[in-house]
Amino acid sequence: MLLDTIIEPITNLSSLAGQLAAQYIADRSSLPRDGWVVTGVRFLAATVAFLVVGIGGAVLIVALVWWLGLKLLFGGLFA
Repeated sequence: MLLDTIIEPITNLSSLAGQLAAQYIADRSSLPRDGWVVTGVRFLAATVAFLVVGIGGAVLIVALVWWLGLKLLFGGLFA
């Protein structure tokens, strides 16, 4: 139950980042107009944005929950 409440926001954040990256590529790219190089650069930029938001955000959420749990459970040991 507790694990689900932690995993669900991470999954939602990763899904949103993936959707936004795909939407960015679809809205701003036209292979016949831009060519392979510009489209490839946009694809790489969207991939990096997905990794930063989707994975980096998830890691930050897990790290925050982990730190908060340790602080609350073992607060006296680290004082």
